[in-house]
Amino acid sequence: MKKKKIDIIDGPVFPIPTFFLKDRSIDWNGLKRYCSFLISNGAKNVMTTVGTSRFNLLSLDEINEINRVIATELKGKAFVITSTAPFGDLKSTVENVRLSKENGSSASLIVYPDRNYGDNNVSKFFKSIADQVGIDLFVHAEPIKNGLGGGSLRYSLSLLEDLFKHPRIVGLKEESLDIGHSQAIYNKFAKKFILIGAGGSMSRFVRDNWFGAQTYLAGIGNFLPKLELEFYKAITKKDIDKAKKIVNNQEIPYFNTVVPCGWHPALKYSISLLDLGLNDFERSPMTSLPNKYKKIVDLAMSRYLGFKY
Repeated sequence: MKKKKIDIIDGPVFPIPTFFLKDRSIDWNGLKRYCSFLISNGAKNVMTTVGTSRFNLLSLDEINEINRVIATELKGKAFVITSTAPFGDLKSTVENVRLSKENGSSASLIVYPDRNYGDNNVSKFFKSIADQVGIDLFVHAEPIKNGLGGGSLRYSLSLLEDLFKHPRIVGLKEESLDIGHSQAIYNKFAKKFILIGAGGSMSRFVRDNWFGAQTYLAGIGNFLPKLELEFYKAITKKDIDKAKKIVNNQEIPYFNTVVPCGWHPALKYSISLLDLGLNDFERSPMTSLPNKYKKIVDLAMSRYLGFKY
């Protein structure tokens, strides 16, 4: 029996960072080792993203190659969602998706690369891609700069409803940055489409799961995948007390300590503490954590997550 779209992804989605060598070239072997680490620890779903994967610091060719390496390494081992570039036009975005499909990606995450000059323009962009590629698509639903005024615009419920009319658009990376708007999205769409909640990780999923969500974007699971999966299992078994214990005693204290240091560099530094031979080098304008912040992360890793140094 063919799976329903909502059942394609079961469990957390692990975003994959891009690692650099000392000369700031991409650490391709390190990327492969990290993919193997996730799979060997039980991960079933992975994703490349603009932030965690550093796509805003890469060329289009590098983005396509990152997506190719991950899709090739994990083909048949995980559900692989590869992101498009955060820049470019319709033609280059379509080509971005076609290459991901050819390389074995399970689905593609589409980033809208321009300002919002009206929801009709946004809808036309996504539907034009969906019409031209034979692969399921996710919308990166984060606020877009307003092309007709100041500030940013969130994906409205009416825009999302219009996008979901296309059979190839199956879900969102939901990143509205507003709890009220996010809950409205989940209340309307969570039981019909795949909503991957970004920001808040396990603590957020405790809430989103009540609306019917089956997945979310992992956080500390990037370096402790077994803990992330232990939490998810507790949720599915309705062991809410165990799930909340993991959230309240480990995830939230860790987040509260390290996020003020800068989440993305703190995450990469946390991963570099694993025995995987990975570094926390970054490309300018992003910078690695200064030593004083690394000491804060060390303390959080030891105190809340049980890391031994």
